Amino acid sequence: LREGPHQVIQTNDDGFFIIGFQQVSTQPASYYCVKTDSLGNEEWTNTYQLDGNSVAFYGYQTEDGGYILSGYGMDDETDYDVYLVKIDQDGEVEWERNYGTEYGDASSGCYPQADGTYFMSGGNPEGNIFYAQLDEDGDEIWTNEYEIGDAFLFVSEIIKKDFGYVGASAFFNQYDNSNPLLVRFEENGDTMWTKSFTLD
Repeated sequence: LREGPHQVIQTNDDGFFIIGFQQVSTQPASYYCVKTDSLGNEEWTNTYQLDGNSVAFYGYQTEDGGYILSGYGMDDETDYDVYLVKIDQDGEVEWERNYGTEYGDASSGCYPQADGTYFMSGGNPEGNIFYAQLDEDGDEIWTNEYEIGDAFLFVSEIIKKDFGYVGASAFFNQYDNSNPLLVRFEENGDTMWTKSFTLD
């Protein structure tokens, strides 16, 4: 049995929510979540899986008290995809979605918004990153893709401002150095500008 945590957040009841993966023997990995009370006592655990190997990186609590989980999962038809799971406060699945290309996609975060929508970021090893807005059921409203060359996104954040949104990502360049990428876009998804930086 292998279990690995990738993130822990504090919940609105002062408890904690741990997100990661679980792998039993040689079986494919699954998303693995643990909910505890404020003293760390386990309240529930659950696992979630696409068609095959599935690893969660991030989870956030939603306005309804549930959680949105993101990472990657193996799809029988499209290989590795972004894999999102929306669960209720007791860990029961409300919906699952996967998005991807043939290049092996993964999500670096899915962020709940006050209006019930979500902003998602992700990328693939072909040097493409993307930001997307999803409705309350996980269906795409818009998606923006950016080519950044021989690189792979590994962390990202989206900040909402009065003028729209700013997405901040970090990626490896062709020299295996980490570089930041900043994207500013309007609420409808239109890109205003992108900036990449080389740090000395």
